[in-house]
Amino acid sequence: RDFRPIFNPYLPGTPLRSNSPLFFGQERLFNFIADNAGKWSQRNVLIFIGQRRTGKTSMLLRLGQHLRDDLWPGDIDCQSLGVSPGMGALFHDMAWLISDALSLREIEIDVPPPDVWQTDPTGEFQRRFIPKVKGLLPPETTLLLVFDEFEAFENLVQDNILPPTFFSFMRHLMQHSEGLSFIFVGTRRLEEMSADYWSVLFNIALYERITFLSEEAAVRLITEPVAPGLIYDDLAIDKILRVTAGQPY
Repeated sequence: RDFRPIFNPYLPGTPLRSNSPLFFGQERLFNFIADNAGKWSQRNVLIFIGQRRTGKTSMLLRLGQHLRDDLWPGDIDCQSLGVSPGMGALFHDMAWLISDALSLREIEIDVPPPDVWQTDPTGEFQRRFIPKVKGLLPPETTLLLVFDEFEAFENLVQDNILPPTFFSFMRHLMQHSEGLSFIFVGTRRLEEMSADYWSVLFNIALYERITFLSEEAAVRLITEPVAPGLIYDDLAIDKILRVTAGQPY
């Protein structure tokens, strides 16, 4: 065939948005969440551990497409939190992120202004905001709070932006909130943390690892986005699999 330049579909380094055709694999993780989150499960806290550039955030961005209708995820990017110090500012920002997630499902909720959160931030979040949110959800729906890059909270505590009592409150929220489940996602740093507040938080969780792509998913990522303009020899595919070991980045 005559040579014809084709568009390079690969943009490494940024998470794949929910409408991206470049996402392959991770069905095991979606099934794990579906099996262990929701009202019927005795576990409502899940932790995903994975190396950087394995597609953790890309996976989280399409949870809504792969979970049951009774599981509604709300993404909370922990790296965006802590711009203003204090628990009041933190829970105000978290409330806005939850509100943004619900607005995608055409559910609008008013977030109280910042000054309302200063007097009793944990009470405002647990006893007023969360019940208001759950009251707007369809019956038997579980709100799934998804914390991406959760280890960022360690720096917030060490820099005195947040008090260590934040983790005690999170544990209390996990144990005493009906219709609420939690997913914490991070790197191996989460496993290495030994501070007391981390162990208090995570000894009630169920762990799962985010690994590299399976061979089938990796082959699809190599071949499908560039077909039919580019065709790989089987030996070339084998070479790419050996070099990358299924690492999507």
